[in-house]
Amino acid sequence: MTESQVRAKLGSPLRLRSGSNLFGHWRQLVYRRVSVSFQSGNKVTSLLTKSALVQTMTGVRVGWTLAQVRTGLNGETCRREFGVNHCWIGNWEPGQVISEFRLKQNRVSEISIGYVFD
Repeated sequence: MTESQVRAKLGSPLRLRSGSNLFGHWRQLVYRRVSVSFQSGNKVTSLLTKSALVQTMTGVRVGWTLAQVRTGLNGETCRREFGVNHCWIGNWEPGQVISEFRLKQNRVSEISIGYVFD
């Protein structure tokens, strides 16, 4: 989706953030339950939620236990890396899409879906 399409669907964001990183300029539309990011262009490159009211297409949501995540997903990988417990579906290869589920105390605390840039 483009930024215009996101705004048409979700309305005006609560906050707009922007900056630059190794991949260029980025913008983020922050809504009550989801943040939508655009990296180096006008098309969505990632979504992030910390809200239990938002769920993935397979029903996984913030607050789920690790056991529920493993039951609700197919082909996930889970591990602790760099001090972060997380599960994901997809390949961490440039151009691929990853669905990531970060866990705190064995419960999903954050869900992000986005393109891998590097």
